[in-house]
Amino acid sequence: MEGTQGINQSYTLANLNDPWNVGVDYGPQFFDRKFTFNFLGTYNLPFGKGQRWANSNPVAQRVLGGWSLSPIFSFGSGLPLFVYTGSYQEFGNGNVGDTGCSAVQLAPMGFSNSPQFGVSDANGFGTGIGNNVNLFSASTIESTFNNFRPALVGIDGNCGGGGRLRGQMRWNLDLGLTKDTIINERLGFQFYAQAFNLLNHMQWNDPYLAINDPGDWGALEGQYGAQTLGGAGASANYTRIIQLGLRFRF
Repeated sequence: MEGTQGINQSYTLANLNDPWNVGVDYGPQFFDRKFTFNFLGTYNLPFGKGQRWANSNPVAQRVLGGWSLSPIFSFGSGLPLFVYTGSYQEFGNGNVGDTGCSAVQLAPMGFSNSPQFGVSDANGFGTGIGNNVNLFSASTIESTFNNFRPALVGIDGNCGGGGRLRGQMRWNLDLGLTKDTIINERLGFQFYAQAFNLLNHMQWNDPYLAINDPGDWGALEGQYGAQTLGGAGASANYTRIIQLGLRFRF
């Protein structure tokens, strides 16, 4: 999805980059994922009363029956990455962070969109805080950096056209396990176990790209908050979370 920069109306310091030409800010929106896929469902295990197996013995029905699995799988392609000069004020607008002009990309480019480990550069590009994990490989860090220049007033008619680069693909798997036990027509209980980020899948934050900071160019630092892919309510550092519960019905 493309449009002018999306800004909350209450964010009163968020000026247009060029009040005489709204189109200067036209480009990919910060929330634009090209592809998303979500799968969720419930599978009742085939044991117990009315099922294929363990359907005749009352004890087996109570112990083995009533179990169900509920997976939630979410996938999303990368969000737009914006490249900045660090001033955010190329067109004389106020300094309002991410709403500033994007740097101009000189030529199309491609990269893996996945973390590259053990990356180092002789000229100090992309070393970040020293973890040597980067979105770009060692052989492409400098070429991607040199593929951008600041927006120039009077020459460039658009500085919202950033986001041509895309961040990392995201995925997450949650799983619920539930056991329903019926005591009689009025009484029963339910046990459940829920695992968010079941596989404890580590995902890096996308890099902050500023051409005035070559040392951090493409460097991956910190953990992505996967709650935006289906694990609502989870902590920002989205390690695996398991919760257990027991509910009585009467």
